[in-house]
Amino acid sequence: MTPLKVLFVDDEQQILDGLRRMLRHKARDWDMDFAISGARALEVLAEHPVDVLVTDMRMPEMDGGRLLEEVVRRHPRVARVVLSGHSGQDMAAQAARSAHLFLSKPCPPETLIEALDRFIWMREIAADGPLLEVITGLERLPVLPDAYRTVAAELTKEDPSLDVVAAAVSRDVGMSAKVLQLVNSSFFGFYRTIDSVRQAVTLLGVNTVRHLVLALHLFDAYDPAALRNYSLAKLWQHSLRTAGIARAIAEAETGGKPPTPQHLADVFFAGLLHDVGKLVLASNLGPQYQEIIDALAAKDAASAHCGGVAAEELRRFGASHAEVGAYLMGLWGMDREVVEAIARHHRPELPAEGYSMAAAVAVANHLDHDLTILTPGRAHPTLDAALVRRVGGEERLAAWRAAAEAQIGNKNAV
Repeated sequence: MTPLKVLFVDDEQQILDGLRRMLRHKARDWDMDFAISGARALEVLAEHPVDVLVTDMRMPEMDGGRLLEEVVRRHPRVARVVLSGHSGQDMAAQAARSAHLFLSKPCPPETLIEALDRFIWMREIAADGPLLEVITGLERLPVLPDAYRTVAAELTKEDPSLDVVAAAVSRDVGMSAKVLQLVNSSFFGFYRTIDSVRQAVTLLGVNTVRHLVLALHLFDAYDPAALRNYSLAKLWQHSLRTAGIARAIAEAETGGKPPTPQHLADVFFAGLLHDVGKLVLASNLGPQYQEIIDALAAKDAASAHCGGVAAEELRRFGASHAEVGAYLMGLWGMDREVVEAIARHHRPELPAEGYSMAAAVAVANHLDHDLTILTPGRAHPTLDAALVRRVGGEERLAAWRAAAEAQIGNKNAV
């Protein structure tokens, strides 16, 4: 495998020397270069290809914000990571516009290594060049909420504090209300009312709360007026149902052995976030994306769902919402299996035969369209024959459909 090419930029030589020493054991996996200024970084980028740029923000002459803007303009395929201390509101706003990932100093070595190692396997998702062109060229990337950053940082500790996590979520009144609304819905199946964020964190776990905060924030951050004839409420309902069906499929595939709570939570959130790339593309490519919506609205319902949008995205942009959403989720720390499930929910090539998280989400997405969205009595698209073979044939698919029907019949959308 080709080493990941990483360029570190900082105006303090001792920091660059420290990074060089700290990361020397990664020399087999990473091809590293170090630049003492933004100007030198641009020279390095002009001399040879770089996969990932990691830059400080506070630097003389050319600060990190200006460097990022130049990299976006000159080298849009380079993934952009900020590694910086407190940088002020203006610089933070610049980073939010131009960086794919923000890491705070002091950054534990394992956190930095894990973040950059993700780019190695994420290159598999972005194997087709057009995806990198799309994702690195986006001007308005969603900004991670403060609560998510706090929870993610807490997860790096050996003993995460539930009180710290609950306090971080509770500081955002709107977010805490949405968390409690969803936790008390039938999708989580608790048999008593959860009336505090602290209770929710205790029952769900820190990692699940992190995923939940991210999902709620991404949907809340999108402007529903950005596109005509496109209902954010319907997309949220579809995503919730898909999440519930995917989890029901996972529960039906136990073979006598109960799935772990973490696996069920991951399946649920892969389903909940499977279409998040649509929000990202719509926010950045408004008029062009509107053309896709209008073209599909003129066709029948079957064309507008079950892969019709993804196929049209691929034709026009060279990448679909599935890969775009997966790439961003990978950047932001989602587990590889979750990212793969999001990336492959419209593709029959799955990472394994039989049950997998990717298979559960792909089939759940199709079944929700088939059972709740498309017009009864009309011919509905069938699942790709290759996908049916991969999941184990029509008999297993029938069992999954039964699990989906029971899920939809027993649950009410939020």
